[in-house]
Amino acid sequence: MQEILKYQDIWGILLGARRAAADLAFVQEVIYYGSPEEESEAEHEGHGKEGHVHIHFHPRKELLSHAQRVLRLDPHFHYAHSFSAAALAWVEGKPEEAIELLREAVLYRPDYLPHQLYLAVLLLKDERREPEFFPVFERLALSEGANDIVRNYYALLLEKYGHFSRARGIWSILLDSEDLFYRKKAFLHIERIEKGEVKVLTFPK
Repeated sequence: MQEILKYQDIWGILLGARRAAADLAFVQEVIYYGSPEEESEAEHEGHGKEGHVHIHFHPRKELLSHAQRVLRLDPHFHYAHSFSAAALAWVEGKPEEAIELLREAVLYRPDYLPHQLYLAVLLLKDERREPEFFPVFERLALSEGANDIVRNYYALLLEKYGHFSRARGIWSILLDSEDLFYRKKAFLHIERIEKGEVKVLTFPK
């Protein structure tokens, strides 16, 4: 089956229909993801040769490869990539595979901020990944299109982990916010940092 799909993709690229090939690949991914698997239980539980058939929804072992196929055909197909990452992380319970997909999506489109945000959220779920999620949030917070909510959250996160100098840098950016709420909050936090009044949160081992 994989060989057939590979040739399908090659023809789509050669014919200059990369997006159409990605659309078709995504449809095939959704069909794969949503179709139940039939599990024959012949001669099980004393039902004899005819047995019976159970319909189960099993974990989709090939979902990541389907998602990567769509991504490589068209990195601009953001809905498909977000759908696949969400399915892997939240439905299939495979956050590592979702992270792998989103890392690749960010490599293709570093300018598309939502993928970086989704990646940061998944990395943030595991505190052991602190060295990984800070650079992702840093890119988000310092990017031209970043909003005040993201910068505010990142500054608080830096404070939480004791990175006060970097937090002060983000609050300084928020001093120029068009929103009075964030300007006041930034001023307050900068003042607290300078006075040494910000406490680092500790976590149970």
